[in-house]
Amino acid sequence: MAITKKNKVSDDKHVAQKDNTYKNMQESQETHIPNHLDEIVAAVSVTPEKKIQNKLPQTALFQPPREKLHLCEEKARSYSSSHEYKQAIHELVRCVALTRICYGDSHWKLAEAHVNLAQGYLQLKGLSLQAKQHAEKAKEILTSSIVPPYNDNTDVFKCSVELFHTMGRALLSLQKYPFASNLYK
Repeated sequence: MAITKKNKVSDDKHVAQKDNTYKNMQESQETHIPNHLDEIVAAVSVTPEKKIQNKLPQTALFQPPREKLHLCEEKARSYSSSHEYKQAIHELVRCVALTRICYGDSHWKLAEAHVNLAQGYLQLKGLSLQAKQHAEKAKEILTSSIVPPYNDNTDVFKCSVELFHTMGRALLSLQKYPFASNLYK
């Protein structure tokens, strides 16, 4: 009996040592994990100031497309006046996309957005070919769309005048004189 009691006591000591080792491991892991998480949080929360300025406010993310369209139009005007032409072109491209979302594929407002983009390419960047392509797209939209009863036909007329003016300037800069002279016929 003495031998079995001795074995039991040594087994109890061995089990107690394992429990202590396990507890020590848990405590070291618990202290290590929060430190590790603190490092991750600190690394993620440090962002350059430039990125913070470029992000849109949270409310801008949940605006309806028409409000975003008006915001993009204002930004394009602002960038153009401050001679930031790359950003102005970027905003004009966004205007085309938002106009398509708001008004559909065959509305005269989409043609107007393409004309504005064509003017931007021509005036701001001097890219005549891109201007010609967007002006042709606007012309296609205006000629193929079924004319619904617009409240104000002067806007459509103004759009078509700007379209032909931009198309003519693009063709002249591409030195396609016969095509440019045919526009007024």
